[in-house]
Amino acid sequence: MQNILSTQSERTFDFRHQLRGNASAELIRKSLFVDTNAGIGQILANPFGRQTIDNVANTGNRANFYTYGISPYWRPYLGGYAEGEARFRYNYITTSRGQASDSHILTESVTLKSGHRFSLLTWKGSFYNSETKRTSGKDVKFQTGFGEIRYRWHRKFSTFVQAGYNNSNFAFRTNNNQNNNNKNGFFYTFGAAWKPSRYLKLEGGWGRNSFASITLEPTRRTFLQAIYRHNRVGTVTGNVYQGIFRHRTRRTVWSAQYIESATTTQALIVQQQAVSEVDIGNIPLVDDVIIRKRGQISFTGNTAKTSINLNAYAAKRKFQETDINSRILGINGSWLWRFGRRTFTNVSVLWQKTKFEDITLLNTKGTNYYWTSSFRLIRRLTPDFSAYIEYRRQQQKSTDKDQEYIENRGLAGLTMTF
Repeated sequence: MQNILSTQSERTFDFRHQLRGNASAELIRKSLFVDTNAGIGQILANPFGRQTIDNVANTGNRANFYTYGISPYWRPYLGGYAEGEARFRYNYITTSRGQASDSHILTESVTLKSGHRFSLLTWKGSFYNSETKRTSGKDVKFQTGFGEIRYRWHRKFSTFVQAGYNNSNFAFRTNNNQNNNNKNGFFYTFGAAWKPSRYLKLEGGWGRNSFASITLEPTRRTFLQAIYRHNRVGTVTGNVYQGIFRHRTRRTVWSAQYIESATTTQALIVQQQAVSEVDIGNIPLVDDVIIRKRGQISFTGNTAKTSINLNAYAAKRKFQETDINSRILGINGSWLWRFGRRTFTNVSVLWQKTKFEDITLLNTKGTNYYWTSSFRLIRRLTPDFSAYIEYRRQQQKSTDKDQEYIENRGLAGLTMTF
């Protein structure tokens, strides 16, 4: 819960609650389970307007979102011959503004693969169906099926056959077929995998959907994987790239990631990514499907009394129906210093550039430059109760002068965990 008392005349009292709640239960031992979740948070109402990374600033450009969901699932183990999972998910999303429809998301997924009794010949299959039913906007459907049979000729070499289909449906601009990244139909792939050592694995396949991948794991602390795909069928078609890197030492963690995917505002809210203090908040409240490309580099370092976090990210988003294109580039960092048993400070900075192109829905184009810095002094009074004071400065410059602002804020707060 977050209650705000402000000295601003038009905002003496306000509340900006945030919640991330999850619970799991085992209904039948090692077989039937259920997950539940609920969320409350804030998201930018208009990404072309005044931006902020927290939910305290009174920019007039925030919307509350509320979610809840339930997901029962069954995990069968069929005597070593097969194992899998069958899951159903239901989520409901509503927001305090009507720019994005209240939505019901119904998802069914089934996976089944060969058990330990299969050694030379293995197989796996999956089915996924997700429907977003909107109260006023157009519905969205993602449906895919996939199957694979693999034969291991040698402990280092195997061949495989893959097949599947895509049957998805969402709106796109009818006067711009090039904007439609979704291609329905069946696909197949013939390929092979070679693992000359435990450090290296090469895999690739050719067909209607082709791919090539390399996986490097030189030590237990280092992992690198790069994947290239050329998809003729799927929600994201053409040349598609994906990569991940992780390395850790005793006191540091280094990571990098690049993904390309199709999603919706409602799906991101369910995942509660919108609570994050980085670029995800710039997704607008619209009923649309978003094709996004995102890369991020992160570093975390820890000592007995300090913790340093650094991030750099870049994203490109294409909205299929509204024909909005946006590019985001940003960096942020924080330094936490514990100089007493119960007292510590936190210094943070962030800079972000957001560029909007070919915008037809909101009839505007432009670029926003946003940066902020803060200093917070925190005192833990009890294990569950803390007090803090903070100074924050944030500023936005924009090609639209009406969206520019400067804020200098002094903040005192109490936090309690329970």
